[in-house]
Amino acid sequence: MKKGLILIALCIVAACESGIYTVPAPKKLLTKDQMVSILTELTIIESSVELNYVQHQDYLKTIKTSGQKLLKRHKISEKDFESNMNYYGSQQEIMQGIYSSVLDSLNLRSGQISNEK
Repeated sequence: MKKGLILIALCIVAACESGIYTVPAPKKLLTKDQMVSILTELTIIESSVELNYVQHQDYLKTIKTSGQKLLKRHKISEKDFESNMNYYGSQQEIMQGIYSSVLDSLNLRSGQISNEK
């Protein structure tokens, strides 16, 4: 009976976990600054394509092609980028910091564009 209660208690504790687990660091780990740079550029690409393409199929094709070119320019494969996203995504505080920096970078660029006008 006592063993059964311990087993039930362990199951309850396990069920109460956040559900987020830490993914091991990829072999080609990108720094937080590299992630910020790539995610900032991806956001700009996505916004530009969204403004310029009405056809859904053209939108997706252009996003994919532009994203591939961006990763190639940064000398990272899609697989390595995905591994880094999974790694950083499993660490909420770090990922929040990365996205906060992306937002700061986009706001800075937006301010610079406004000043040029």
